[in-house]
Amino acid sequence: KDETLIGRTGVQVVAVRRIQQEVHVVPVEGATPPSVNGVRVLPEGQSLALGDILEIAGTKLEVIVPTKRSSG
Repeated sequence: KDETLIGRTGVQVVAVRRIQQEVHVVPVEGATPPSVNGVRVLPEGQSLALGDILEIAGTKLEVIVPTKRSSG
């Protein structure tokens, strides 16, 4: 998927977008913007890096590298 929405409708929602080889977070809805590593995300969004902590609607999410699942 190129875009995933995360958050609570009516509280705070962000779009996580894959743009080429980068992942960006962009505020979509909410009175206050989400934060990355304690710094507010600007309306145009910002890139995410491994280990970043994204806080949305009071929930913290850490950016990690997904592992491949075995099919067994």
